Amino acid sequence: MPPVKLCITTFLCALSFAAETTALIDLDFTKPLTPPANVNIQGGKFDKGWLVTAGLDRIFIDLRRDIRSGYVEVTVTRGHSPVFEKRKRNWLGLSASPTMNQAPGGYARAGGDGYGFSKAEIFAASQSNTICEKKFGEATDWPSDSTTPITVRATIQSNVMTWTHAKGAPASCGGNDQPVTHFRYVAAGGILDETNGWHHGALIGLKILRLRVVEVP
Repeated sequence: MPPVKLCITTFLCALSFAAETTALIDLDFTKPLTPPANVNIQGGKFDKGWLVTAGLDRIFIDLRRDIRSGYVEVTVTRGHSPVFEKRKRNWLGLSASPTMNQAPGGYARAGGDGYGFSKAEIFAASQSNTICEKKFGEATDWPSDSTTPITVRATIQSNVMTWTHAKGAPASCGGNDQPVTHFRYVAAGGILDETNGWHHGALIGLKILRLRVVEVP
């Protein structure tokens, strides 16, 4: 019976797709929402998205277990152009440590002329210092008109971390010799480590429209 066979096949395909990826976090900030208990929103302003308005603003997520294959994807807009001063601005990070500055992991950084908007810094599990710093996208790929959505994805999979932007070339580092093994914590808007005094300030003018954390088998 072809119709029944088609129905069963479609059902099995749906199950297969569901098994391929698991959305652990899916936050649409353009709509009213109540964040889950493991998502902490500090400061900022809700205005058709979550807007960074001060230096200590951030969204902090504890996934409560290590993710060895998955990605974080954010869609944002930029307001006024960030001041490219000596002080760096780390605006999105994945880490195995809640302090967000210990390996393995990585973050996207804006700031001084050497960093532009935006450069990825990536840390391997085998060493505490940065294994690479790479730009992903040119300045013209990051409009600051407060309306153009920009989607960035940071992936950790097979011991490699990759940052991608719709228009820019990907930035990747890692591998078996310098493995970027996993992440548990996510910070967006700004990355803080008040305990150790490691803080470069949130990226004021950044508005987060959507944030997703997805696990991939």
